[in-house]
Amino acid sequence: MTDKEPEVYVSRAVGGSHSGAVVALTPIKAGDLTDEYIGRQLGFHDARIQANIPGEILRVEHHDGPPATVDVYFRYLAPVPGAKPSGEDFMRVEAWFELQLVETLPF
Repeated sequence: MTDKEPEVYVSRAVGGSHSGAVVALTPIKAGDLTDEYIGRQLGFHDARIQANIPGEILRVEHHDGPPATVDVYFRYLAPVPGAKPSGEDFMRVEAWFELQLVETLPF
């Protein structure tokens, strides 16, 4: 697990039955991701709808390189509760690239 302290804040919720959420963002380098993180969420920003959307980690693959890279397979979760997830995708980033683990507690 990451040893960095999470950034915690309160955010307004868009749609759904909740008015807001407590959000914790924890930075992690892609090279530190392991199978232990499968099922956890990463944060992504959708500029088209001006909203942050979580993506559930499905699989992580490390490649030696050079440079060392990491493939992260994920499923975008619906921006509005009850809507269908918007699809699966993957990204290949260098091992030093910092991602954000996201945890939310709606209220």
